[in-house]
Amino acid sequence: MVPRALAVAASLAVLAGACGAGDDGSAATTEPPVASVPSSIATTAPPATVPPDTTAPPATAPPATAPTTTVAPETTTSTSVAPAAPVALPDVATVIDDVDLGAGFVLGTSPVAPVAWVLAPGDGPEAPGCEGLPAEALWAQPLDGSARTPALPDVPDRVGITTVPAHPDGRVLLVRACEGLFVDAHVGTADGDGAIRDVEPVDLPDSTLFSTIRLTPGGVTYVDRDQFDGTDGTLVELDVETGTTNVLLSGDVWDGVGLASGSLLHRTSTELFVDGFSLGTFPEAGPFAFDLELSDDGLDVATTTATGIAAYLGADDELVSLLDEEVAVLDWHPSGEAVLVNGPVTDEGTTPPRVVLLDGTTIPVEVGADAVGAAFSADGTSVVITNFVGGETIELLARALVFG
Repeated sequence: MVPRALAVAASLAVLAGACGAGDDGSAATTEPPVASVPSSIATTAPPATVPPDTTAPPATAPPATAPTTTVAPETTTSTSVAPAAPVALPDVATVIDDVDLGAGFVLGTSPVAPVAWVLAPGDGPEAPGCEGLPAEALWAQPLDGSARTPALPDVPDRVGITTVPAHPDGRVLLVRACEGLFVDAHVGTADGDGAIRDVEPVDLPDSTLFSTIRLTPGGVTYVDRDQFDGTDGTLVELDVETGTTNVLLSGDVWDGVGLASGSLLHRTSTELFVDGFSLGTFPEAGPFAFDLELSDDGLDVATTTATGIAAYLGADDELVSLLDEEVAVLDWHPSGEAVLVNGPVTDEGTTPPRVVLLDGTTIPVEVGADAVGAAFSADGTSVVITNFVGGETIELLARALVFG
């Protein structure tokens, strides 16, 4: 349950001094590099009037770099907590209640507890953050409105977190970035109270594109690419326990994600591929204009493109149009049957968050015009929303929804 980089990072520039992705890159339509199947992943588009052609043959491209393996000193990981069973999603969502959660910016929700992870000022002395602005602490905010507690009780100096990607098994990444550039990453485990414990560093290169870092069943994947010098990138899988790395793709790679089916979906600066076959070309999008959001079950991927959003449904091997608007994908519903989106932040505010079903039906989550972040709760019965009031005050709401 994690809002991804485009919408989150834009808002963090205002709230916490952490800046998100948004740099321009060169656009070129190339065929994808040849992929090696991720060892730990293989365990079992924009909606225009007409969806992209899913049968288009791949073009030609430079040959792939052969997979490489590097072994690092062994580290240890902790036992994960079993996730809560998700709620099913019928056709209609109706707002039934709001819970005032105080002030703060929601970075995500715990996959194993009814808790939101919230960025807000800490209790101690202010620590310097991105561009010298004060770095805010990460809090565990219960969705019933009860008192929040530190989300990182064992490492209280870990402030200024930018994103908190979480895996359904309870593992959590703590990523920091500034001005769109990666700073560092740690991995921990969420407990039943919302705290993140057993926090250990993850050794990633400085040239990692921070919005591409994802947890997999066996570790972490990320794209290593210098976004300024025009060189190619590599999609890398890291086994956090052993430190072993494996290059999955090499070439014009800006993002990539392994599916539970064993397939590998990635994008270049202008094109989306699955297992080497093109799903569509989006020449107006640019390298940072569309993000990849993996569903909780690892089967489907939602993507924002040049003009809207689409979803690749792994079971059907099909890219389907969802919404023909300029919006960002914030989160998947835990049922895998809908996504949560909202529009870009502008001087006039934003488009309110909406639940978008896989058939394109949209369900508004009415909060006014200034909502800048949102995420589903672990059980799918609530949406946690960050809202600007009067352009200055930041309020946090847990909006309970009834489905059916």
